[in-house]
Amino acid sequence: MQYRNFQDLEWKPSALGIGAMRLPVIGNDQSAVDIPEASKMIRYAIDNGVNYVDTAYTYHLGNSEVIVGKALKDGYRDKVHLTTKSPLWLIQKREDFDKYLNEQIDRLQTNPDIYLFHGLTTGRLEKIKKLNLIEKIEEAREKELIKYIGFSFHDSFKAFKERTLAPHTKVFKYRPDMSTVPYRFRGFYQPFKSNEILTIKYAILY
Repeated sequence: MQYRNFQDLEWKPSALGIGAMRLPVIGNDQSAVDIPEASKMIRYAIDNGVNYVDTAYTYHLGNSEVIVGKALKDGYRDKVHLTTKSPLWLIQKREDFDKYLNEQIDRLQTNPDIYLFHGLTTGRLEKIKKLNLIEKIEEAREKELIKYIGFSFHDSFKAFKERTLAPHTKVFKYRPDMSTVPYRFRGFYQPFKSNEILTIKYAILY
């Protein structure tokens, strides 16, 4: 396995990670994850050098975090950096941020290393500002519920630059620890191009 330098963070992520959005399922029911097969896949990846595991509140209709948490038992948790994400579209008031984070910690049976605002778009960035969720995510880090903060981005590269990097519009007071951005041939979101990816110094691609 190859590993990458990742700015000033205290770890080197593997060139490949494992995402828990599309685990094997039984039949066509996305909530009916084949737990033994999914656990075997996750552990096989870790045994072969993967040290980054990514999940989210809504993956597999809410079951992904539970399954990932179980797969990381028996010493596997200590071998990876674990990411999950705050479901911005479900948050209606500031207190909801804490509610979902606490539920996610219960589901995972561990604290995530990395906590991201999930699926940022221009509209969701405005919600972060309106509810001052930056303060909430920073409070969670101060309480040592999480180690690193950032966001996943579901919009164009132009919006990425204008809404997260430009000094007069950016949401974060300082550079976030990491982001995940789309880089694929097919998918729901407009992928970033190779030359655009190279300008982002703290991104993990999916």
